[in-house]
Amino acid sequence: MTTPLDIQQQIAKISAFIETAEKLIYQEKMVDVAALEAHTTQLCFELEKLPPKEAKPLLPQIENLFNAIERLEKDLNMQHDALTERLQFNQGHVNPLMAQEVSDDEDE
Repeated sequence: MTTPLDIQQQIAKISAFIETAEKLIYQEKMVDVAALEAHTTQLCFELEKLPPKEAKPLLPQIENLFNAIERLEKDLNMQHDALTERLQFNQGHVNPLMAQEVSDDEDE
């Protein structure tokens, strides 16, 4: 059976993963966050098994984790936008990320 201590350890591992991902993003490195979904899903399943009396004290840590995930989402979106801006396309080609035609100002 999962204990509140087990949950705290899972939260700490996920938080460390997020912190590392954020650092890498700010170093302009690509980050694979695919494992985050599986870990957070498992955490949610384990939380559901806890009696409310044991789960309630974990609420502040869960809220902090939720905020960290939202912050990571914003960082990933920021990185995506920055990479998109750096891409250069030839005149007449459609940018698949923006779904609009992009022209090269130097050729005009």
